[in-house]
Amino acid sequence: MLLEKYTDHINEILSRYPVRRSALLPLLNLAQREDGYVSESAMKEIARILRLTPSQVYEVVTFYTLLNLKP
Repeated sequence: MLLEKYTDHINEILSRYPVRRSALLPLLNLAQREDGYVSESAMKEIARILRLTPSQVYEVVTFYTLLNLKP
């Protein structure tokens, strides 16, 4: 999972954004760089980290064409 592997990097990203949800795109980018796409489990984990619903994260992923749902 992202948090286990990238704890320091995630904390560094979160420290740059006083409003947690503002870190959504950088965290999605991190997930995509890891797997080549944004997996459902990554979306759920990011939602938990940012205190968002998974559907809020999914909406952002499907809005931006630079983010992929499939490998």
